[in-house]
Amino acid sequence: MSYHIYTTKGLILSDRAHNEADKLYSILTEDLGLIRASGRAVRKESSKLRSSLEPLSLSLISLVKGKGMWRITGASIVEGRDRVRSIEKVFARVSALVEKLVVGEERHPELFKILDSGIEFGHKANLDEELLEYLEILMVTRILFELGYLSRESVPEELFAEDFNRDQLKIVSKGKKALIKSINHGLESSHLT
Repeated sequence: MSYHIYTTKGLILSDRAHNEADKLYSILTEDLGLIRASGRAVRKESSKLRSSLEPLSLSLISLVKGKGMWRITGASIVEGRDRVRSIEKVFARVSALVEKLVVGEERHPELFKILDSGIEFGHKANLDEELLEYLEILMVTRILFELGYLSRESVPEELFAEDFNRDQLKIVSKGKKALIKSINHGLESSHLT
């Protein structure tokens, strides 16, 4: 029996150990949406896939659809990101939120773009703790809007510019209370958190 191999860009949101040497991954892909996939023997030192499947990595991933789950057959790093603890904590929380809010395998190109550009900006901008908090608020705002849990009227228009930038973080700092109130209302309306 032959299987169709799907190749797509994917952001590794999280991973967890499975069986003796495997891992289960949560991956937001550009073409397939949010998927769960297994990586065989990736916990072994000799694994060629290991470095391409680190959390927050942007990788080109080849997958086959099995009976119950996707299986990773190949991966190559498109862009690695330096490991910075404070940034990793922020993106781990944002990734966990995406995993809760996105149900089923449905393509979300805008959501993919929000996460990818937010992660990239966070790594390149050399942000302190306070600015990282504002970036997290900004990313969550955009994610909730994209998924239909926030209205455009409840968020300043400047926060929807294509690229993330420091000016947007200033806007978040000035309107932090109102944005957090809108975020909490959006999360409550999702009934998923």
